[in-house]
Amino acid sequence: MCSLLLSITCGTLGAVAIHTRKGPDMNSNSDDWISIAETAQVMKVSTKTVRRYIAQGRITAHRMGPRFIRIDRAEIERTLRPITTIGAGR
Repeated sequence: MCSLLLSITCGTLGAVAIHTRKGPDMNSNSDDWISIAETAQVMKVSTKTVRRYIAQGRITAHRMGPRFIRIDRAEIERTLRPITTIGAGR
C-alpha cells in the first residue's frame, strides 16, 4: 500500500511549495523516515536549524499528514559528507 507524500520546498522568494507524489508506505521502511527531532540529533543541531534548512531547501521534508513531517535518512547522510581540503598538513 502506498501513502501520499507531500514534498515541501522553498523558492528563492521564501514562498513554500508543496508537491504531492506517491511514495512508500510508512510501515514498510519506518527506519528510513525520521522526524525533525531525530534529524536534529543526527546532525547535532537544533530543531530550529533543521526547520530553517527545510525552508532554505537544503533538506527536503515530506508531509505525510497535517502535522506529520518526515525526512529521508539517506538524504541526511548525503548532506553530512566530509569536507576535503587541499594542502592539508601544511
